[in-house]
Amino acid sequence: MAVPPSDMQQNFSSLLQSREGTDVVFRVRGATFAAHRCVLAARSSVFRSLVFGPKKEGPSSTASDVQIEEVFEAMLGFIYGDLLTMPSVVKDEGVLVQHLLVAADRYDLRRLKLMCANKLCAHIGMDTAKTILALAEKHGCDGLQNSWDFDHLCRSCPSVMKCIVLAMLPAK
Repeated sequence: MAVPPSDMQQNFSSLLQSREGTDVVFRVRGATFAAHRCVLAARSSVFRSLVFGPKKEGPSSTASDVQIEEVFEAMLGFIYGDLLTMPSVVKDEGVLVQHLLVAADRYDLRRLKLMCANKLCAHIGMDTAKTILALAEKHGCDGLQNSWDFDHLCRSCPSVMKCIVLAMLPAK
């Protein structure tokens, strides 16, 4: 008898979409997202402290509000589905992924952070190189920092390299 593939991701994603049993509400710039404390706590030590910390009444309390970043929808989708998916209306995926990397680092979602770093490698260019390098440094993304081929970067983006080198020189 063949064992079917796991459908856990679909089960959790469906649970999120149905909003059944939700016990915490997040308000993000006017949008409201309902979630389950236990799922959040299982996926993130920061959320665990946030939803079960000393200021909360406990698992039986009614919905509580927490203010967080606008990338919450994508982050919540990852928490429930273990996938990096972009909301349907995204103007600049690279910018969203940068913000999502910051949120992943803030909420201790290591896998999401690595997924974002990998995705950002595809968005490195003239306009994004400095920002992505700064994010890599600030949020400890060694893989993103080390993914740069220095020789290739010198050949393909000489003005970026010039900006980087000039930025490292002492100010006069």
